[in-house]
Amino acid sequence: MNQFDTRYEIRLANSSDIDLIMDFIDKYWKKGHIMSQDRDLFRYEYQDGNQINFILAIDKNTRLLEGIFGFIKCSDTKDVKKKDIWGSMWKVRESGENMPLLGIELAKRVFDITGCRTQIGNGANPNTTIPLRRLYFHDKTVRMRQYYKLNPETEEFKIALVKKNPGNLAGKSF
Repeated sequence: MNQFDTRYEIRLANSSDIDLIMDFIDKYWKKGHIMSQDRDLFRYEYQDGNQINFILAIDKNTRLLEGIFGFIKCSDTKDVKKKDIWGSMWKVRESGENMPLLGIELAKRVFDITGCRTQIGNGANPNTTIPLRRLYFHDKTVRMRQYYKLNPETEEFKIALVKKNPGNLAGKSF
């Protein structure tokens, strides 16, 4: 038992924790976030039977949820050699009363609790997550190069900001 286990109950969430997690997201992650508002979507993304794909840190004295580490399965397998997860929401309540590095402890526990071989994180915050992952986990973090192919039949783009449309690319090789 380490120092965190003395103070916190750190465990995998279950379906009875959904309201607690959604409330935490709304209060401490982002007010009005879709995962704090739409229970069906939340369950679709994170529920696996009775398991909810969040690691929780609950203060044993106050019974308050102090931290979350959410993840989404990339593979549906029991084989640890092929079991991968995507990290999603990683947040510890900002309080001077929490133990230092509680968030780091949650991220470390993901491997033991889930049995995953890898934890992948797209969209990591370059000001917080990336420096922490490099310093405490010695993770390799890089900026991805992303490419796309425009649909030549589309004139209105709703996601991409297209500064110069190269025109009809049909039949051209890349």
